[in-house]
Amino acid sequence: SIHKDLDGYAAARVVAKFEKDYNKDHFFEANYKRELPFDKIKKNEKVYVVDYSFSESQIDLLQKLLKITNNIIWIDHHKSSLEMLKNHPEFNNINGIVKDGISGAALVYMYLYNVKYDDIPLYLKYVSDYDLWLYKYGKNTEYFSCYMNSVKFSIDSYIWEELESDNSFLNEIIEDGKVIRRYMETQYQSIRDEYGYECDMEGYKEFVVNSYGNSWVFGNKINEYDLC
Repeated sequence: SIHKDLDGYAAARVVAKFEKDYNKDHFFEANYKRELPFDKIKKNEKVYVVDYSFSESQIDLLQKLLKITNNIIWIDHHKSSLEMLKNHPEFNNINGIVKDGISGAALVYMYLYNVKYDDIPLYLKYVSDYDLWLYKYGKNTEYFSCYMNSVKFSIDSYIWEELESDNSFLNEIIEDGKVIRRYMETQYQSIRDEYGYECDMEGYKEFVVNSYGNSWVFGNKINEYDLC
């Protein structure tokens, strides 16, 4: 089971390469509104659950999974998972890593290949940097994520093969990402002009945008207002 975003897909790809299994039928895109595919899991089968939170509200799913197989490798970075484990130590014997501050894909690579964060591939550092919104790699993190989110990638996509084997391809991605990011900014500027407005909230100067997107939609307004 994989969380359906860039980090989740990257995590699943690391598992696929490690297990040498690229059969898409063996991977399931999970979110928190869908039931896990219990009918597809065989008794005592090895199951990876990556970049997916078993929070308090998902405990029943974890218990149901454990009744089918104890051979679970659970790797996650969400604080809701850490909080659940703190309250339910009986689940601490599940194999894997649950740790915050590093993305799911980065943790999967660290666990499977028994390396520290510094030793994981650069493209996974970009994935982690964007997923956690840390921006240790500055604009390159933005450019990388812009490109990656502009393409449709699956477990067996060529893009992962290129990233795994060719650092020059990573540089190409970043250059293409610059163009995409520049286009996005012109779109966001239009959205700010049309749907953005100022307001006062309990004494705080606030800028509001009634639209969709992420924090990029606010542009430089984040430096001009108390709240966006």
